[in-house]
Amino acid sequence: MLHAETGIDTTELALKARRLREVGLFVRETRSPNSPRATHRQVANLIVMILSDAPALYAERTIARAEAMRNMDLKHARQNEDAGPEFAVFKREDASFVDVLADLIQKASDNPDWFAHAYRNTYIEFEPLSFRALVDLDVIGPGPMGGRRIFAATLNFADHTNELTSSAPQSFRRTTRIDAPLLRAIGAEFARQDG
Repeated sequence: MLHAETGIDTTELALKARRLREVGLFVRETRSPNSPRATHRQVANLIVMILSDAPALYAERTIARAEAMRNMDLKHARQNEDAGPEFAVFKREDASFVDVLADLIQKASDNPDWFAHAYRNTYIEFEPLSFRALVDLDVIGPGPMGGRRIFAATLNFADHTNELTSSAPQSFRRTTRIDAPLLRAIGAEFARQDG
C-alpha cells in the first residue's frame, strides 16, 4: 500500500522496515497466520524513515531524533467546545512528532471514511535537512452547512537537542508533504486487516 501511494520502490521500503526491525522499532513477522502485525507507532516509524530520506543503516538514530522533536508553538491551537480528549495528543507540550503521526494513523484506522472527510484539509510537511516538521490540523465535524471546525492547530516540530537542526541553508531546503488521503489509505489498510 505504501508503494502504491508513494511510488517508493518496495525494495527500499522493505530495507527500511528491516533496519527498523533489527533495532526493535518495527514488527518482527513470521510465516505463521498468527504473525504479529505492525502497530500504529511502528508504521509511524516507517513513515518517518521515508520522510527523512535517511539511509536504512541510521534507522535507530533517525527515530530517536524524531522522538526528540517537540512542538515549538502551542499558541496557534484553535478549537471550539467540541474539541474533547480525542485531541489531547495535539495539545500536549511533551508530544513528539512520532506521537502525533501515530495518533493520526490511529484515528484514520478507527474510521477511514470519517477521517477522509473530517481531516481532508490536514497535511504534514517535513524538511529532512533541518529535521523540522509542520502538522497542519484542520478537523471538520458534522453540523449545518456541511460541518464546522472542531479542531485546528498548526504544530511546528523541531529537534533542539541536535546542534545541526537549523544548519541547512534555506536555498538547500526541500520539503516533503503528506496529505490526508495517504493517512486515510494507511488507516483503511489497518481497518481491512481488523476485518
